Amino acid sequence: MSNITDYIKWRGDLSFSEKPLSDIDNVVFCYLSYIDYTDFFQSETLRTDAGQMDALAARTEEAAASPCKQIKIKDLASKPAEEIVFKFIMSMDFNIPFVEAAAASKRFGEIIVEDYVQETDPASNIQFSAVTFVLDDGSSVVAFRGTDETIVGWKEDFMLSYTRVPAQEKALEYLRMQAKKRDNLYVVGHSKGGNLALYATAYLTEKENGKAKTDNSQPYESVNGEDEKVKAGEVAPGRLQDKIKKIYLNDSPGFCSEILDVSLIDIIADKCVRYTPDYCVVGHIFEPKVPVNYIVKSNGKQLLAHDMMSWEISDGSFEYVSDYIPESKKLNSVLDKLIEKMDSDARESFVNSLFDAMSEGGAVTIMDFAKKGPAAFENVITSVVSGKGAGTYILNNVRQSIVDELGKKKGFKNISKGTRAVSAIHIAIMVVLGVLCLVIPENFLQAFLAVLAFASTVFEVVITLIHLKKSQWNLKKERLRVSICVLMIVAFTLLIVKEDALFLVTSAAFGSAFLLCAYQCAIVFKNNKGDLSVRIRFALEGVVAIILGLYILVVPNINQSIYTISCGVVFLIDALLEIIHLLRKL
Repeated sequence: MSNITDYIKWRGDLSFSEKPLSDIDNVVFCYLSYIDYTDFFQSETLRTDAGQMDALAARTEEAAASPCKQIKIKDLASKPAEEIVFKFIMSMDFNIPFVEAAAASKRFGEIIVEDYVQETDPASNIQFSAVTFVLDDGSSVVAFRGTDETIVGWKEDFMLSYTRVPAQEKALEYLRMQAKKRDNLYVVGHSKGGNLALYATAYLTEKENGKAKTDNSQPYESVNGEDEKVKAGEVAPGRLQDKIKKIYLNDSPGFCSEILDVSLIDIIADKCVRYTPDYCVVGHIFEPKVPVNYIVKSNGKQLLAHDMMSWEISDGSFEYVSDYIPESKKLNSVLDKLIEKMDSDARESFVNSLFDAMSEGGAVTIMDFAKKGPAAFENVITSVVSGKGAGTYILNNVRQSIVDELGKKKGFKNISKGTRAVSAIHIAIMVVLGVLCLVIPENFLQAFLAVLAFASTVFEVVITLIHLKKSQWNLKKERLRVSICVLMIVAFTLLIVKEDALFLVTSAAFGSAFLLCAYQCAIVFKNNKGDLSVRIRFALEGVVAIILGLYILVVPNINQSIYTISCGVVFLIDALLEIIHLLRKL
């Protein structure tokens, strides 16, 4: 199926004077906004300091005879495509073809790029970027960048749930400056960029002092000093707002009603067009109520549908569907209930503890954090759980939300089928476990649990010592981590020293695991009524799992070798059946 790069190649021979801006063009501009244009504006654009907006404002107020430096999209071709930086963590494999197609096309190559702003300041929780594209038909597109790869950018996303974020005010100032010097504006944004577009246009009003009033507790006064007053809570749109032709919101969150005046959206609602993928999560957060909504079919799996490059195109238009995927509806239902049960203080505490932990050790981007490995994730979990009860509060609400949802169902519904890669991993694990069970039947199950327990304990001890050293051996600060470490050491010691303790724990663990496996087999059996081979497979596996699980849990004097060999045979048969299933899919 075609994507936006294919669209550029197909429609790229027509200028905007020949073919006006379309729904797909809007997404192309959003994707272009994720490019880092800093090097192309080196002499004019400041890098990422807090004074960049002030410099842009001063430059905007200068006489029209002194325009800012411009580049065109085709100028991107002056640099190797692989060296162009995209501030978007998805679609890495699609970026180079996209840039090459856009730069080579008549439609996008001649577009003028102006007033590029990029500002990142972790200390002030700011991640903001905007750019203006000037089209050959006399209109302009103001594009607000969504969340980039920085940790502060992700933190700012979460902050939308309990406060105004700095990027929103930056977006309002930027749009005001562009509206003062341009006519016929389109405003676009993806993800957080769509929220910035919505905020900037909703709060945009022309005031005599050049400042927009964003305090909802006071009424807006009339724009030109007329005698009549505007009623409390209403906005006088003014001439600047009238310059906005259309606002495109692409899988973006709306306003938190506890923080922002949702009624302001009504003033611009007739100019808004909203696009969300069929597996929508981000766009359902504080979902903005606008009359025109389109659901686009995506080839991205689950959350990867948020990537605009996955949105499918057919015959020069997005391929639309009538409803969202059921799984995404259920996820959004849980998230909605979770947010409803949390007050703003709990949200703020959770967000701060989560992202402060991610930033420890100098991590700036999500990739920096991921490169730190398991230790970084352990630190985040510990910090969130111990952070003034915030994490515990969140976890309790998550648990309760899940319990509430499952309570309405007669049983769990089957998870969607995995990818080929998942099947391959499944097969590899089953083969390794099966072979080990057959090779060392006397000791494998106990040895497996012992090694796992030992590795987990050593890992936690090392991490605890590292954090104690960083905190200058402040035991009070690291009390939770030290307590967990002590408990793990005690548990591991009891497993090794106490007679038959390791065997009993191993029996309980593997017996429970087989019974859970049998339950899952029953669910798959129930939900695959049309596939006889799948039903037969999981019926047999379910029966065998029940027998093995009950055998190890109930029989007092178990023959360990026989049991382990039986497990090994089951593992290998499962791997064989998975291979057959995979080959059938191919």
